Amino acid sequence: MKTIRLYLSNSLPHRDGIIEEMDGPSFSTALESLVAQYGAMGERYLKAADRFVDFWRDEVAGGCIDPKARVLILHPEEMERRFSAVLDRCETRPERTVLMVWTIGEALERRSAAIMSEKGRSMEGLLLDVAGSIMLYKMHAALLGWVETTLAPLLGKPVSGELYPGFGGMLQDVMEDIEKNARTDETIGVRARGAGMLHPRKTQCSFVVLGQSTTDRWDVVLPCSPCTGAKCLYHQLGGCHLTVMGGGRFDGAGKRETP
Repeated sequence: MKTIRLYLSNSLPHRDGIIEEMDGPSFSTALESLVAQYGAMGERYLKAADRFVDFWRDEVAGGCIDPKARVLILHPEEMERRFSAVLDRCETRPERTVLMVWTIGEALERRSAAIMSEKGRSMEGLLLDVAGSIMLYKMHAALLGWVETTLAPLLGKPVSGELYPGFGGMLQDVMEDIEKNARTDETIGVRARGAGMLHPRKTQCSFVVLGQSTTDRWDVVLPCSPCTGAKCLYHQLGGCHLTVMGGGRFDGAGKRETP
């Protein structure tokens, strides 16, 4: 298990600028989805997966992941001022919005690149990268659960949806606004880079919408664009986020397939 280090703040005028550091939710570092993927392929593949899992445990013990998250509670007027482009994607105006940015840090991607450069270890390095992505998905689930069970009740507002910058037509250049307004560089070491990217590479973000909604709760778990389905190397290695998060897999033509 790993515990996420949280950096939490509220946009209320008398609280703006005050960032509290605390222990957040924990998540399992086990690779169940990867083992299941290889187990379905046969005994030989399962043995290879088991060997990698042993290697992964050593890497985790050695500090290859450093889970941190920046959480910013945004009130309506601050959401309008700081992230007006995001509001255009909401079905109704949120009563509160929670910006979450989470990362496992830079160590794993450096370690993965170093291993892939060694002769005969390219697959091991790639699997390490896949494992890092799986940890990001697990962090997301842990953080969203924490918002639903801890933060939302404190605010008196239920979770009604979630939006992801860079997906579903949402502007990718909002990343620079995220770094600036959430001060992610000074808190969790996350910086915005060109083409709507965040660095370290193993970093994700979302806007969790709180408040009563006129429609059923909506969660947007979308495929990569373009999605190549079974041809995707990440899918073949057990790292497709749709499968790991229980959202199924897309066939590349916008149709959802069950895992």
